Amino acid sequence: MKSRGNEGGPRAVVAWWIKCDPSSLRHQGWNWPDLFEEYEPGKPYLWSVGPSLSQKNARLARRGDPVIGYAAGEGHRELLALAEVERAGVFVPGEGPLRGASPFPGGFTVSIRPVALLPNPLPLAAIRVALRGLDPEFFRTRFGSIFKVRRAELARLLGAVKSANTGIRVPLAWRRRASTRARPDEARG
Repeated sequence: MKSRGNEGGPRAVVAWWIKCDPSSLRHQGWNWPDLFEEYEPGKPYLWSVGPSLSQKNARLARRGDPVIGYAAGEGHRELLALAEVERAGVFVPGEGPLRGASPFPGGFTVSIRPVALLPNPLPLAAIRVALRGLDPEFFRTRFGSIFKVRRAELARLLGAVKSANTGIRVPLAWRRRASTRARPDEARG
């Protein structure tokens, strides 16, 4: 089985961290609650087209991949939502910087669907505590919007989300992805 990322062996990438900046005019102030208000089943909900790393990650994503929804920017530093990739590697036509009313400059992104809006968002400090000792791509890389999440990172993030939001139901498939038990196809990795 081929690796979906360049670190950690086969199936190292089990989820995606998608960051928005609600204070950015470039994204028209988009924030995670917008997904829950505007999503229409059967209609692609495209988020954004980011720099080259984000576009590469958008092409690596797969349908059903978990999405951890984080808001960053002036007055925002919190994990707000859980979502899921509906379609990956979606090409949005256009070139160069945003022009006129177009929300996307052109390139690759993912179509997402809502799973859960967190009643008790996790502040950045709580996320840092939950991920202590790990080196997630979204902490290492300053620029971008879609980042890889590895198994241990997903397990800890979901644990922190559940701890702060006891009524949140995490899909079973997500819990399986976060499981630390090695799977037969990963034992060789």
